[in-house]
This record gives sequence, C-alpha cells and structure tokens, in this order.
Amino acid sequence: MEKLRQTFSRKKGRILSLLMVFVLTIFSFALTVSASVAYGADTPWIDRSDVSVLSSDDYAYSYMVVGDTQYVTQYDAIYNTTYLSKLYKWIANNANALKTKYVLGMGDITHNDIESEWKVAQKALKQLDGVVPYALVRGNHDNRAN
Repeated sequence: MEKLRQTFSRKKGRILSLLMVFVLTIFSFALTVSASVAYGADTPWIDRSDVSVLSSDDYAYSYMVVGDTQYVTQYDAIYNTTYLSKLYKWIANNANALKTKYVLGMGDITHNDIESEWKVAQKALKQLDGVVPYALVRGNHDNRAN
C-alpha cells in the first residue's frame, strides 16, 4: 500500500497519463483522451474541452479502447474513490455524440485480481449497459489470484 501511495504522490501530487482512451474511426484516428488524475481531486480531468475530434460528419462511427486501468481500479478499491466510474461515465455520456459503436477493454482491469477490485470495475462498467456494447479481455494482472 505504501508503494501505491508513493506512486500517486509523485510529481507534486499528480499522476500524468494514468489512462489513455483512444477512439478510432473507419477514416482516421479521431480522438485521443489522456487522463491525468490529480491526487485528491474530485474528478479526473476529462471533459469535452480535453477532446479533439473530427466533426461527426467526417466519420461514420468510432470505437473506444480502454487499457491498463489496474492502478485506478486498485486505488478506488483501497481509498473508496470513484475515478474509474467517472471515466466510464464520461464514455457513456459522450458515446452518442462521438458515434461510438463499441468499447473494448484491453486487459489489466484489476491489479491483484481480487474481489474488491472486480466490484469497482463491475460498478464502473455497468454505466455502459444499454448505452454502448462492450467487451473485456483479461490481462496478466487479472489472473494473479489463480
């Protein structure tokens, strides 16, 4: 736990580029969101002003790919924060405007493959239910308890 605290307190209390969300279109790479999470802040720094997109007239649809959220999930499980939920809420809230057809989780959803981390991930992902289809791939961090 101390190592996690040190990781989250480096560089004046900020972790830069904890998570990158890529939206790919059939025509081109349409969107990159780089989320920096401020230690102790109420929300990740993801909002429409952080997003650079082509006009929705420039592409037919997009996909969102989310990978390596294990440290965010672990942090939320330990400190009862909601950073992962806020990320998926942003995706759900912007899926229609960005013509998102599918969200793919690329693995390493949890850090230690333990129940408390999976509960955090499940709660966050449920926000996509009925909004946009999604699938997850298990990563090496998601198989540690076995």
